[in-house]
Amino acid sequence: MRHLLDEARDDEAWMFANDNLSIQAGPGTWLRLCERRSLTHPAEALPIYRDIVTDTLTEADKRNYRNAATILKTMRVIAYATGDSARAEFDAFLAETIDRNRRRPTCLTAFERAGLMRRR
Repeated sequence: MRHLLDEARDDEAWMFANDNLSIQAGPGTWLRLCERRSLTHPAEALPIYRDIVTDTLTEADKRNYRNAATILKTMRVIAYATGDSARAEFDAFLAETIDRNRRRPTCLTAFERAGLMRRR
């Protein structure tokens, strides 16, 4: 996947990634792939971003919270530009993510600082 991305063969990288989901490429490579895919097929990148956020938040860590917040901000831009359905799905996912992490004040603070939610 990285090789295909390095050669700017983005569509092939996307197809390879989706055909070989069991291959552990790492979140950095997936983020790079989603960044590229969101330029041409934004709605297809959103579910992968969602999975990355969910995986990132499985381990309580300040860096993970900041990384998740950054990805969520990217997702919001993409979803809002994609249309009403994507926007509604993102808003629901964000609300669920905030609710799932309501007992993690450091996580909520990261989300607040990123402008993803109002101050408590």
